[in-house]
Amino acid sequence: MAMNPEEVVNKRFSATKFRQGYDEEEVDEFLDEVVSELRRLNGANEELRTKLSACESRVAELSRSSSRAEPATAAPVAPVVAP
Repeated sequence: MAMNPEEVVNKRFSATKFRQGYDEEEVDEFLDEVVSELRRLNGANEELRTKLSACESRVAELSRSSSRAEPATAAPVAPVVAP
């Protein structure tokens, strides 16, 4: 399930009728931590996507340039003779 920080901020819980629920302040503090971490992770994810895109572009560029270059011929390998 994809989630963004705004969904966490806007999440509302219904009140309990028959028993005591969680400490609202504690839940709010936890949700603040979750939002902060989601924002950090989303930023890191976007940064990684940008880097990946740049790397993919570079690979494509190198592939194009290597296909245009003449193939190198390998020199024959001489056998090693023991003394």
